[in-house]
Amino acid sequence: MNRIETGARLLQWSGGVSDPIFQVGCSYLSGQVVPDRTVVELAVQNLIAEITMQLDLLDPPPITTCRIVWYTDEELEDNIGYLVHLTDTVQQFIKSDYRKAKVMK
Repeated sequence: MNRIETGARLLQWSGGVSDPIFQVGCSYLSGQVVPDRTVVELAVQNLIAEITMQLDLLDPPPITTCRIVWYTDEELEDNIGYLVHLTDTVQQFIKSDYRKAKVMK
């Protein structure tokens, strides 16, 4: 997945303009590297939190007496796989983008 496609997919999971996922998605969609590595790392943390939430919906804790979910198990599994792939891609960009920045200094 290239940077622009990753940006478009990140925007699908964004929680709004204050969400680091949105900021990274906009930068990637325009083909740019995010100037602040911390923002990208926060976006990865938010993606991981979303994966955790999806996993919890797929397998709710035993205390839960009622499971109200708008997704089927198949949809949740697809979402999880999609988010894991997206997170891995962003982490690869982190490695390549900021390694280059260190070399350039």
